[in-house]
Amino acid sequence: MGVSLRVAEMLTKVRRALYSRYLFDNWFPLLIKIALTRLGFNVKLVARVGDCTFELSPETFERFVSRFSRGFIKLASQDLYFRGQST
Repeated sequence: MGVSLRVAEMLTKVRRALYSRYLFDNWFPLLIKIALTRLGFNVKLVARVGDCTFELSPETFERFVSRFSRGFIKLASQDLYFRGQST
């Protein structure tokens, strides 16, 4: 595998991970915890969406973000949510 293919693959993974900002209010700490999990640390992933919090396994988090980034999951009233208005 050439260097350019590895870089492209890495950028795709980073871009896909950044889609979590559209799904979770605490997206940045979740990405840090996913990285720690991959390094072997035992870290709880507690996602927050509005007033709701729930625990996710790393595999569930990765699948959810991946499917959202590929368009398999759609959010209702996405524009209103990101402007800080409730629906």
